[in-house]
Amino acid sequence: MEEIQSAIDIQCSDGNWNYSEYMMGMANGMIFVKSCLTGEDPEYLDGPEVWGKDKPSVGMFLQPKGRQMKWISVEDRLPEEGVEVLLTDGLRMDVDHYYHGKNDCWANCPYITPTHWMPLPGPPETE
Repeated sequence: MEEIQSAIDIQCSDGNWNYSEYMMGMANGMIFVKSCLTGEDPEYLDGPEVWGKDKPSVGMFLQPKGRQMKWISVEDRLPEEGVEVLLTDGLRMDVDHYYHGKNDCWANCPYITPTHWMPLPGPPETE
C-alpha cells in the first residue's frame, strides 16, 4: 500500500495532476483504485480554473544574455528533483520536472520519452 500511496502522491502533486484533463484523470483513477483496496471513500480532484498546459510559457525558450544553453543527456545526468526543465525526445519539446527515488519518473510527459534536458532561463530583467 505504501508504494501505491507514493505513486498517488507523485501523480497528485501540483504541476502534475493539474497539467491536463488526462493527468487529472490518471490521478483520480489512482485514487479510485486505492479506495477499492482500502474500502475508504475516495476524495477525487476537481479541475483547476486553468490547466497547466494552457498557461503561457513563451519565455521558456529565451536564452540568457551572453550564454548559450546546452542540452544535457538524461544518460549523463538528471535534473534536481522538482525543478522544471525544458526537455526533448529529439522531435518534440516540453517543460517538466523529474522525481527521483523509488518511482523515478518525469511528472507530466506521458507521450514522449525524454533523451535530453536543459535548465529553463530565469525571468526577464526589469528596469
